[in-house]
Amino acid sequence: MIYYSKWLLGLLVTFTLSLMSLCTSQVHAYTSNDPAKLSGSVTASQSGQTVAITYHASSVQKPHPIYHAVWSEENGQDDIKWYRANENTTPVNLMEHRNYGIYHIHTYIDIKGKFVALNGASLTVKQPPLTSSITIPETGFVDIQLNNVPNTSSEIFIPTWSDQTGQDDIRWYSASKTSDGSYALRIFLKDHAYDQGIYHVHIYARNAQTGQLHNLMTETTKITAAHLPTSAELSPTLTIEQVNLSQGTYQVKAQETQKSKAIKFIDLASWSDSNQSNLKWYRFTSDRQGQFRTEVNLRNHQALSGHYSNHVYITYTDGSQSGHVLETLDFSSFHLPVSMSTNYIGNSQWTIDIHHLYEQSGVLYAVWSDLNGQDDIKWYDANRLSTGSFKTILDLRKHKGSGLYHIHVYHFGTRPQLRATSTFMVSDDMLPQVTAPSTVNPTINHQNNLYPIGQCTWGVKGLATWVSNYWGNANQWHHHAEKQGFQIGATPRAGAVAVWPRDGLINGIQYGHVAYVTHVESDSKIQVMESNYAGKQYIGNFRGWFNPKKIWQGGQLVDSPVYYIYPKS
Repeated sequence: MIYYSKWLLGLLVTFTLSLMSLCTSQVHAYTSNDPAKLSGSVTASQSGQTVAITYHASSVQKPHPIYHAVWSEENGQDDIKWYRANENTTPVNLMEHRNYGIYHIHTYIDIKGKFVALNGASLTVKQPPLTSSITIPETGFVDIQLNNVPNTSSEIFIPTWSDQTGQDDIRWYSASKTSDGSYALRIFLKDHAYDQGIYHVHIYARNAQTGQLHNLMTETTKITAAHLPTSAELSPTLTIEQVNLSQGTYQVKAQETQKSKAIKFIDLASWSDSNQSNLKWYRFTSDRQGQFRTEVNLRNHQALSGHYSNHVYITYTDGSQSGHVLETLDFSSFHLPVSMSTNYIGNSQWTIDIHHLYEQSGVLYAVWSDLNGQDDIKWYDANRLSTGSFKTILDLRKHKGSGLYHIHVYHFGTRPQLRATSTFMVSDDMLPQVTAPSTVNPTINHQNNLYPIGQCTWGVKGLATWVSNYWGNANQWHHHAEKQGFQIGATPRAGAVAVWPRDGLINGIQYGHVAYVTHVESDSKIQVMESNYAGKQYIGNFRGWFNPKKIWQGGQLVDSPVYYIYPKS
């Protein structure tokens, strides 16, 4: 296709041919050895969206290029295009032009750079009838193809719905234009809940000039059970991935396919074949792209070794369900050792942590010093923090002397079972020091105490009746007390209330902690009475002397602000 300058277009405007033909009419010129003056004819015919121009060049014309100028009569020559003529027939794609109706064709020969008119023709281009085809190439899909869409259309929309329960499944689809000018659309029946029966298909076109939608045609097709996928095809693809035999973990993945039904949620039941009491349920998470995944950790199954069964239960958005049995995994070689650690937190106290112990209860620590054998042995309850993790606080005031200490961890189930052992060293400066006598001997009075029983706020209210019932969580007490006229300070006093706003972290929420001050030796050495310390939901002196400017978090002592609320005189 060739475009030429304005002077040549002007030549076309001023040039007229007295002899023109409609469709296959012929025009004759002079006969001469001059290539510009030879008899010849131009014919044109339409087939669908193509116009075929025929011109038979003579032997003296063949060495020279011949061109056809083509344009529609509507809007002048705004869609004119030039085509280099083939030896006999030259095709013109009507999609390269914008209109139907009368088309003009002028034919020229290029003789040494000079264009000379040879002949011309015109024809009426008709809009071919719009046709559609609806096919089902395979189960689960419907293909729609449109031919001879008006070239005035900028977009084609195809709303489709089934007869079942009205238009509740209607979807507006946008058809795609193909290289041959037709439009194609594939519909996934899963988007219509695999309804059977009559489906309605409406064809709309958006006019490129006005932007308005026009209905071109309506069609129907019938979907039967034979057109739907099999039960196996309706289910997602299920796989077990990332199996880690040493860590005791693996993942189960469900991937929706083009034919599988839309998933609402998926559950997995996993257990060891030797002991189904450790069965656990897992809910899959979705990435919103048709993929669902969950991870199994044998720590959630009492860390038992052996073969693990996996059953998947799928609930679809249409309310139906399906069950699937996956492969059994061999974790016979899996053994996660129990681990234990100790940490000195000050004030003659140690924390004992144990991990990878998956009993739910019945875990005790036996602790004693090397001095005089086991005459100071004490048993401590292990507080379960989370699955497989326990913690307790060891108080040296219950034992004798410095030096080597022993810890044995037992699980008391059907029979006592030693699960772990450890030792740690105690220096003289860690031992309890002689404390000064109490300067305050509070009495406990829970009359009119509205705080939750066992909480630290409840304990302090029972020790200090002057405390308000409406100071909220512990980390808010110093603010509310100040608003009620109480003096707030940073110096400990016997009879004051200590507030640690950064203590009391539960499930990621900071509730704070409060205690009643009974002894003061210095800013960094006090004693308190309190409740809900180390899980003990009753009032007592659990810490002896300690530094109030530090709190225990994450297995270590960290600096923390502390405020004191002083009673009104």
